[in-house]
Amino acid sequence: MCIRDRHATGDRLVLLDKNRLKFVAGSLNDIGSAALYRAQTVGAADQSTVRRNFTYNAVNLQPLAPVWLKAHRNTTTQDWTLSWVRRTRVGGEWRDNVDAALGEVAEIYEIDIFAGWQFTTVLFTITGLTSPTATYTAAQQMTYHGYNPEVLYFRIYQISAEVGRGKPLQAGITG
Repeated sequence: MCIRDRHATGDRLVLLDKNRLKFVAGSLNDIGSAALYRAQTVGAADQSTVRRNFTYNAVNLQPLAPVWLKAHRNTTTQDWTLSWVRRTRVGGEWRDNVDAALGEVAEIYEIDIFAGWQFTTVLFTITGLTSPTATYTAAQQMTYHGYNPEVLYFRIYQISAEVGRGKPLQAGITG
């Protein structure tokens, strides 16, 4: 389907010129602060546009969700081993067989382990992970679940020194 097939006569469009776009710079102190903004058409009178309230939530600073999850449950010990690949907000190209830039002060992860598929009750959080791998031991499972679950529900977050948790990798896996 061609993009022109998705529009009809009379649709309102905004043509953005990447050479004329401006990033509104701010500081970490601006996170959570509301401000009024106005999109102005070139040559239009100031009164022709409405100001809109916008709260900066620093979404552009949050680490991206990890990808390429691998999960394995040891049939003898019942330990779960998880591994994943981090992503970056900086560059991202894989050049000369070298990983993409980290884009954070340090490589840190947290994993929330949930009670069920609704992802509402956090039973346990694994913190302080400095590499993209973790083990959820059988002893931890007994402590937090009361049994060794056949299905594990969790979210993995990369941590930013500036804004905390990034976007999660969410999964439910069967062992």
